[in-house]
Amino acid sequence: MIQGNKKTLIGLLAFSAFMLIVAYVPQTLMRNAPLACTDACPSDKYISELLTYLPALIILGFAFGIGLSYLYFERRIVLPESRIDRKKAFLSMLEPTESKIVGKIVDRGGEALQAELSRIEGVGKVKAHRVIDRLVARGLLEKESAGKTNSVRIKKEIMDAIK
Repeated sequence: MIQGNKKTLIGLLAFSAFMLIVAYVPQTLMRNAPLACTDACPSDKYISELLTYLPALIILGFAFGIGLSYLYFERRIVLPESRIDRKKAFLSMLEPTESKIVGKIVDRGGEALQAELSRIEGVGKVKAHRVIDRLVARGLLEKESAGKTNSVRIKKEIMDAIK
């Protein structure tokens, strides 16, 4: 709970500082501007100074908004406790075809032949080959030649996390 209080305090301090800057910068610039102009109007100077500081205020506002978003909307992924829930959570992060292929490999103990995977409903040889190559490139699977087909296995670290 202390961590949440620190975030709230930092957020309130940042908001207060930003509001002070927004409130007092125009007043400070306006202090030297006269109410009526004769020849050369000092309010032109005020407007040019305000236009000089305006981009900085806008950037500061964006930075302030991003900072508050980071403080208050942090995402945390909590892995489920049971094996089935962890498997579902992992497979839900993949595309549908990738999920079918990886699910089949997990069900087979972490290793399967590419020929078996190409027989999954809705997955052909070409699609299975492309999906497996994409998953190998992303570091989820390992592939090695096994005669006329390939042996495909999930990396040990990933399999341990799903178990």
